[in-house]
Amino acid sequence: MRTLSGLIPAANWRRILAGVLSAAIAAAPVAAEPAPSADDIPGHYYLSGLMEVGSELLLTPDGDFQWMIAYGSVDQAAEGRWTSDGRTVVLTSRPQSADGVRFRLGEKAGWDERAARFLERRREWEALETRARNCPLMSLSNEDRVEVAIAPTAGAPARPDLARLKAEADRAHDAAQASLDRLKGRAAWRQDRALVENADAAIILYQDRMAELRGALDLEGRADVEPAPFDVPAECRLSDWEKEVAAFRGVAIQVFDPERYLRGDGIEVEARYDRGAPVSDVVMGGYAYLPLARGRRITAIALRVPGAVNDHEAIFPVILAEPSVQLVDADLGSLIEPAFTRLVLTINGDGSLTPQGEMSRGVYRKPPSAPVSAPAPDSDDPADNCSAADQLVSAAQVFPKEWQAEVGRRLQSAQTYPLEARAQGIEGTVYIKFRADRRGNVKSAVVDRSSGSELLDNAALEAARRAQPLPALPCGAPEEVDFILPVRFLTQ
Repeated sequence: MRTLSGLIPAANWRRILAGVLSAAIAAAPVAAEPAPSADDIPGHYYLSGLMEVGSELLLTPDGDFQWMIAYGSVDQAAEGRWTSDGRTVVLTSRPQSADGVRFRLGEKAGWDERAARFLERRREWEALETRARNCPLMSLSNEDRVEVAIAPTAGAPARPDLARLKAEADRAHDAAQASLDRLKGRAAWRQDRALVENADAAIILYQDRMAELRGALDLEGRADVEPAPFDVPAECRLSDWEKEVAAFRGVAIQVFDPERYLRGDGIEVEARYDRGAPVSDVVMGGYAYLPLARGRRITAIALRVPGAVNDHEAIFPVILAEPSVQLVDADLGSLIEPAFTRLVLTINGDGSLTPQGEMSRGVYRKPPSAPVSAPAPDSDDPADNCSAADQLVSAAQVFPKEWQAEVGRRLQSAQTYPLEARAQGIEGTVYIKFRADRRGNVKSAVVDRSSGSELLDNAALEAARRAQPLPALPCGAPEEVDFILPVRFLTQ
């Protein structure tokens, strides 16, 4: 479940499970008790009374609110201002606003494997997109990805006739190449629908024959065989993106919202050099890539949000003269489409809040506050040596924002998008439940809520394994803590 903070302390998570994912807890208002004072209203509330629904509400003393709800695969959120007349709390959402995005220059790091990997994916994706725009042959989108086809058999399976299957695949390849040659002989072949459809059908037939052959080879325990390439029209050839990646020398600008674990995709980044014209790129997969030439350096980067008015941009002076990764923290909350415009909650006598209107089921309650005890000092480990004052830390203080941001970065850096899932356009969010000690050692990591794709779930667990050790928790944290982190997989 995605949370406002991105992390849920163990005690609070147990309350959510008990009140949200278990049997509904009825909570009738207690009219006989006096209404809470205005000073008692701010705080962090959790929804109880609804099965398989998680929701949180944060009311700050200065009048801001953050709200989220998770149901199945649907996550919604809202931010804005709240007011109260003593009987109700009214939430008024802030509409989406590109002008509300804020940036902060982070650390600079060396060029790393993750930045290189995302550059490879991006150049490959750009090459495929260019071919899709220029080439109407849809069958080529499956090129080099012919899946093995193994038909179920009853009883003892007959030995496959490998020679026959190989001959059929060869004939299908020759027929498909002949249809492509006919296209290459016509200047306006892309407008000849009949020729294009015939070529597509011939290529698909070859792919089917190859799938049968590879399935038979697999049953026999024989070595696999790769599909033979086609000589295609110039408009259908892939650019040499691997060569472009190998020749790239430049800087990766990583734009990331550490509080919400969101990538800044779509943000425009412009590099300004000590000499020569500026160069722009758009963040995709969390990164923008800006070239460097020898003897030339980037002296400033400017970030813009599409749709922002009044030339809204952030400019940061930097010195980037060698391949590196420059981190930029972004507050992307204003780009989240709010789930509602206005929501009214009734203040109950016990201080809980009951939504009115369509969301009238369930009750928002504050968790009871309790101190978190710390292990006794006198340990050789500096993480154990906490003062007595440090030991009186509330559960809400166990996960400071700086710690959350660093955990988010480590998890994102360890994340690898499965190529098969990416090729099929599979996207989703996996929620991983961690158990870690306060030194940052991960004791366990399990899928708390699946993305619906085993490929993505396994990749998220692998990222959790590679991300450790996590940064140590502050003094006052319990010996072991549980928390939930979302791992998002987006193709763009």
